Amino acid sequence: MSKKAFFIIFSLLLLCTSVIGQDTKISELKSSVEIMADDTIKVNTLLELSKSLYETSQQEAIAYSLQARELARRLEFKYGEATALKYQGLANFYLGEYVESYRAWEEALNIFENIGDKEGEANILSNIGVIYNNQGDDSRALELYLKALDLANETNDTLREISVLNNIGLIYSKKPSTEQLALENYQTALELSELFNFPRGIGSTSLNIGEIFFNNGDYSSALEYFERSMSAFKQTNSLDITSTYIYIGKIYAAREDYDMAVQYQEESLEIATNAGAKREVLLSVLALAQTYYAKGDMNNAIELNIRARKLADELGARYEKMSALRALAVAYESGNDFRNAFLAQVQAWNLKDTIFSEASQEQINKLRVQNEIDNYQQENELLKRDIELREVRNKQQQIVILVFIIGFIVTMVFIILLFRTNKLRRRANHILEKQNILITGQKKEITDSIRYASRIQNAVLTPVEDLSQFLPEHFILYRPRDIVSGDFYWITKINNRIMCVIADCTGHGVPGAFMSMLGVTFLNEIISRNPDIQANDMLNELRSHVITSLHQTAGQGGTQDGMDLATIIIDQPNSELQYAGANNPLILIRNNELKEYKPDKMPIGIHENANKPFTNHKIKYSAGDVLYTFSDGFPDQFGGPSGKKFMIRNFKEQLSRIHKKPMGQQLIMLEKVLDDWMEGVSQIDDILVMGIRL
Repeated sequence: MSKKAFFIIFSLLLLCTSVIGQDTKISELKSSVEIMADDTIKVNTLLELSKSLYETSQQEAIAYSLQARELARRLEFKYGEATALKYQGLANFYLGEYVESYRAWEEALNIFENIGDKEGEANILSNIGVIYNNQGDDSRALELYLKALDLANETNDTLREISVLNNIGLIYSKKPSTEQLALENYQTALELSELFNFPRGIGSTSLNIGEIFFNNGDYSSALEYFERSMSAFKQTNSLDITSTYIYIGKIYAAREDYDMAVQYQEESLEIATNAGAKREVLLSVLALAQTYYAKGDMNNAIELNIRARKLADELGARYEKMSALRALAVAYESGNDFRNAFLAQVQAWNLKDTIFSEASQEQINKLRVQNEIDNYQQENELLKRDIELREVRNKQQQIVILVFIIGFIVTMVFIILLFRTNKLRRRANHILEKQNILITGQKKEITDSIRYASRIQNAVLTPVEDLSQFLPEHFILYRPRDIVSGDFYWITKINNRIMCVIADCTGHGVPGAFMSMLGVTFLNEIISRNPDIQANDMLNELRSHVITSLHQTAGQGGTQDGMDLATIIIDQPNSELQYAGANNPLILIRNNELKEYKPDKMPIGIHENANKPFTNHKIKYSAGDVLYTFSDGFPDQFGGPSGKKFMIRNFKEQLSRIHKKPMGQQLIMLEKVLDDWMEGVSQIDDILVMGIRL
């Protein structure tokens, strides 16, 4: 079970404070309820039975909740009636009868509101939110979660507040544009869990946060939260620790430390195996197979994927089986076993068709459920309106008489109020007009200042005429997201050596521009002191300047600003170039063959490896070789028919396709590809690409 699915259900468990009773306890309750008098004690006993049975024996739970509801109604025991409806809804939810759940919870919500039970209101609002979340209506689910959160805050219900914050975070985490909101909700939930020493909340919330950082490639932050999750789960011997171990293994695999990756994922497999948790065993085996494939150990990768396929068959886990089949096809192909690769791929295709068919039917069922809920809401609204109309008609005679008596007084009061309101409105409009003029002027001043800053920034970049002298065949694609840019290029020629820097500073707009100006200043200073400096030493010195100037220190207390960049030094007399990179790679295309020189995985700024020197690559080049270096703006740009990232793989394919063209034509072709991709989508980051033909 993924962490997202875990917290949707976890929300229900918290809000209902459900505890699965022992068989003996249930038997005792059943025996005692048969001989009880019809009073509130019997209602509470019936409710306890419903509470103990709704997860394991839904039909029994519904029967007991209906008995409790009927008796509570006769006794005018409103709290008991609403609670019975709550358990009736939970049992139907576990049966997949969402319309029946909605009806029961809607009625329970009305009763809790009428008796002023805010904890009950928060409970039901969050439960109804789960239905909308399962139906894919995120906006309605979020609306209900926020109402439940307000009530949980008002009643100091911390456990419910933690669960609702996590459910809100899960909705925000679905889109990159709202990931920051997801992190804010997760952080609040984590702080509350730590404050009240709630290990389960600490473990699951930390895992949710770590997953966001992992998906964004921030492995250091992800590892920090996964380790916090691991520590919390260990306190409660929670089986969910297997997910933490799997993710930690993925981080080590991404860092190419395969031994550590295997160690953590085998630990996950051992825990799941000892607990007899087949689904967790399956997920652990799939993760191990992926690690062995990345390591190049095809035998283990094939063996583990075969095992995962069998486990998936046992569990009926079709998506996991399809993942295992696809991984098998790739592993067989890498081992030149094309027959088995083809068979595995065909099985994966067939399974995908089956899943797609079932998914289509599931979507139809969701639409049916949503339609029934909408119809129920309309019927309920019509019933309420009918009741209101009847009440109005019964009181109509009294209202008519009353209107005649007080009509003149009301009219005079209305005229006075209207006069005062108009006077206040004119005054408010006048104030608003003055404020609007002031804001418009301030906005213009700020915009003019930023445009002037843009001219200053462009002035410190290497002039176009100098670039043409240094590099006759080149292009630079430079598109700031805002008026000023956090990306910059710096090119100069000293002692027959051409030095090129392509940099991507933290942030964009004004903050990024400040960092870019700082970077240009430091580069000029470094070269003026040592014109024969090596490429990696330039990065080492630049990093030292940034850390010192920004007063950066290790840990969360210091600033983390910096820059990613690639440095190229072209030694024309010796037909040699040097390359050093801080997270930014170098692409070289020679004789139609593309080769990528990997950067060091650390920025120019404070980092866990800040004392480690950068690597210097020395490369002999030939006439006609083409170099490309770039910031992450182009590959990370969203767009296309599916609204996804362009991706580095597609970017490399474009470079391979156009590299023989004149450099000016390459620029035009890249800009057209970017414009077509971005049609209807805003630019999300500064974009900078440089190409050089040697």
